[in-house]
Formats: sequence, structure tokens, C-alpha cells
Amino acid sequence: MISILLPSLREELLNKRVVEFALTNPTTQYQLVVVSPFEVKGPNVKWLKDVPPFKGSVRATNFALGSAIGEYIMYFSDDVSPTKDCLKNMIEFVKANEMGNINPFVGAFRMNRDNGAEIGPWGVFGYPYACYGVVSRASLLKLGNVLFNHNYLYSWVDCDLSMRVWDLGGKVEICENAIVIPKQVDDEVYRSHRTTFNQDFNTFANKWHPKYGEGIPREIGTINRRLK
Repeated sequence: MISILLPSLREELLNKRVVEFALTNPTTQYQLVVVSPFEVKGPNVKWLKDVPPFKGSVRATNFALGSAIGEYIMYFSDDVSPTKDCLKNMIEFVKANEMGNINPFVGAFRMNRDNGAEIGPWGVFGYPYACYGVVSRASLLKLGNVLFNHNYLYSWVDCDLSMRVWDLGGKVEICENAIVIPKQVDDEVYRSHRTTFNQDFNTFANKWHPKYGEGIPREIGTINRRLK
């Protein structure tokens, strides 16, 4: 089973994702662990109430992890759509890459536009990272059973997780047939996340630039770049 950790403050978007997972991945056993201030019902949904002041997506995701029962853990967002069999394909991909491997591994979803064009791939300091990904319990244990670092508020935490994996000798790799489609919405929630973007970048850069940033200017556009 795979547990999908999904914090949300946007009821309409969240309900769309609940329906989409049921329609696109009907043969995969999954648990959808939702953290939101409003009750959510649907197939395989475990709802955890979030009350003001809101925990923020990083803390809410880690809060959801405490109720996850799956062997595989997936972090996700309410403004991204799953596609047909993306869960099954990702689980098979992670299993194959972890076989005989003592180091942690994160499977990254391929991100496409509606027209099928790929978004990315992206990397920090030249290392690929998983905007939306899956990690097994075994790999999570190697990461100290910590999914997201609480020093971040909203942004750069996916980059931090991936760098923690690389730093331990592990690997982050895109699963080409596990596709998700971002559908970013310019609303109050999105704009509130952008207000902390630079703060989270500084947290990331302070931690990783001294070790991996030799010859790379300490700027967003030079640290975080498209890989191809």
C-alpha cells in the first residue's frame, strides 16, 4: 500500500484530487491522508482536522505521516493531478531501484503539462530533486524517519529532502511512466506561500551551499536549474 500525504486549504481542489485518484488508480491500494480545516470524504480517505493557526504544508505533511499506514510514502499537493496508473508504476520503480541497495532512494514523478510536454527535470547544484515523490519505509528509516525538515515553511523542502538523500550516498530518479500534471492556481494560498519563498531559500542555501556550491553563485537561478 502507498500512503499519499496531502495537506490542503482549498476544498474544491482537494475534492477534485480525491476523485482523480479513485478514477486514475483503481487497481492500486492507497491511503489518502488529508490534513485540512474542512472535512473530506471519499474513497480511501483518512481525514485529519487542521485548525487555525494552520500548520503550514511542511508541518501538515509531517503530521499526516503519523497516520500513514502504507509501506510507501508519497508527498503531494492539491494543485497537481495524478494520471493513469501513476501509483502502480511508481511503486514498481521504487521497488526495482531499492533492490539490493543499502542507500536511500526517492522516486520522482515526471511532471507534464496538459499537452504532454515535460516540465523540467530540475536540479539543485546539479543534483535532480523530486518536486513530488515516493519514498519507502526502508529509505525513510535511513533518513532518520524524518520526511520534511521543520526549518522550512512551504518552499525548498523538496530540494532539501532530495539533497539529504544524495548526501547519504543515495539517489533521486525520475520515473518516466509515473506522470503528474501541475495545475498551479494563483490564489491567496499560493501567494501566501510565495511570501516565504526567499526565507526558505536562505534556509536551504545556508545548509547546502557551503558543501555543494563551490563555484556556484549563491543565487536562486544558479542553484536551482533545469537539467536538460
